[in-house]
Amino acid sequence: MEIFEIHITGEKGINKEFDKLGIKNIEVELLTPESDVLRTEYMSSFVSKHEHYEECKRMVDNLLMKLKSRVIRVKIESPYYPQYEDMSLYMESHFKPKSNLFPISRNAKSGKLMATTRTYNKNDYGMFLEMFGEDGEEVELCLFDTFVDEDKDWFVLY
Repeated sequence: MEIFEIHITGEKGINKEFDKLGIKNIEVELLTPESDVLRTEYMSSFVSKHEHYEECKRMVDNLLMKLKSRVIRVKIESPYYPQYEDMSLYMESHFKPKSNLFPISRNAKSGKLMATTRTYNKNDYGMFLEMFGEDGEEVELCLFDTFVDEDKDWFVLY
């Protein structure tokens, strides 16, 4: 079995739909370098195990058909699995921020801060894994993203 993380981002009411479906969800505040809220994103954030990516994608497609809220973005991520490197769109890491050099977000419910970085260059994946994977930080491949540029405005602030 392989592990996949699913983020379905939608309009404000979507988290209530996720609650009714028993799906873990979060509200994430994207912060500016001055710690102001750029915007809040409402999304699912759950892990699902499947034999392979295609099975996971079918499950996500079925879930999307149940939602009434407007969906802004759908992402499917996995840990670093070499077999998915070629199909991946980018590699991403989330870690506890030590400065404001990387984009920072805050969980609106818990207040937990998280920094994010990514690389779109597959030639950099090895270096990225060394830099961000050695300290037990989360490194993941993005296998599917319907709106890659959705958070570009947040990334360019840093």
